Amino acid sequence: MRLTAVILLLSACSWIGSPERPVTNYTQKTQSCSMAAPLADTIAASLLITGGLAIAVADNLVIPDVQYRGAATLKIALPAVVIGAVFIPSAVHGWRAKRRCEHALSQTKTGAALATPAR
Repeated sequence: MRLTAVILLLSACSWIGSPERPVTNYTQKTQSCSMAAPLADTIAASLLITGGLAIAVADNLVIPDVQYRGAATLKIALPAVVIGAVFIPSAVHGWRAKRRCEHALSQTKTGAALATPAR
């Protein structure tokens, strides 16, 4: 249960850590757009959903005792798939924010005004 709470608190890092404008590093005088947050959300979503589905399939095929069949699906697989589904919209938002950030960065490099593209 504690692990589930920690994962839920760590989810949605793309909503928190994906700037739509380039981040300026004043010591190196560079600007960049990070893909760490959306990449982390994408990996978390794929691992949780794939793992949850694999546990559900194994639970229903491997366990011969009818009394315990489905227990791992309800206790492990279903929460994993639900938590993985939380990461999907966060990852989509992160990749979109990265694209807007790269667009703003390219406009800055070409001398155009720093503007957010139309959605």
